Amino acid sequence: MSKYLLRTVMIVVLVLLIFLLQVMGIDFGGMRILGAILLITILPGLALVQLLFAEGSLDLPETMAFALGMSVSFTALSGLLLNWSVWGLQNWSWMIWLSSFTLIVCVLAILFPRNRATQINRKTGNFRFGLSMRDILLFAMGGTLTIGALFVAYQGAKDRPVAGFTQLAMAWSSPDGSTAQITITNHENGAALYRLQLKTSGVVADEWPAIKLNPGDTWQTEIRVLPEYQDAHQIEAVLFLGDSPIIYRQVVLKRSR
Repeated sequence: MSKYLLRTVMIVVLVLLIFLLQVMGIDFGGMRILGAILLITILPGLALVQLLFAEGSLDLPETMAFALGMSVSFTALSGLLLNWSVWGLQNWSWMIWLSSFTLIVCVLAILFPRNRATQINRKTGNFRFGLSMRDILLFAMGGTLTIGALFVAYQGAKDRPVAGFTQLAMAWSSPDGSTAQITITNHENGAALYRLQLKTSGVVADEWPAIKLNPGDTWQTEIRVLPEYQDAHQIEAVLFLGDSPIIYRQVVLKRSR
């Protein structure tokens, strides 16, 4: 068995071992984490090196540089594709995608081995260096993948949607529980119209039908609990968004006994 074929078979065995460790949940001293790192950063690119380059055409530093660059680029673009797919970015989808790709490339490398591309000058015994069209295409592909990966990562971070929310708070403002303070803060992505109800013993004691707040604005009021409701165990603030009958936020303030 040639060294070329042996390296390809070793990649296949390593990918299958990592896949089994992940599926079976077996971890020996962080072996699962180490296997995942190898599957993300080295093995896909190493399989591509076996497929695209002839045996002996690259030394060890060049092999590792190509393997790392192509692996990272492919993983970044794979994240974009998986995010658009119905499976999403899940642990199992990553594992199946990267493992399948690496195994398929290894099979192709075994079925279609490359001949030795680097030639030796018989008179001097020196190697002749030069870039073939295949090498230029490989460098162009690596550069395109790298630039594409950086662009996708930048756009994803730039256009990431931020979920808005509204903060509703209520606290006693007097020791005897006769007054309380209600605060509404708008952290939504735009202006919002609120409707606030104050309930005591399940009965609406007061209501603010239209509270309009821009993003970052705060509305605050102090309410006085009517004497007939001061013996109630708790008071409740219920917030609605716009005309929706669905409760958007709800705060219950209990009296200490």
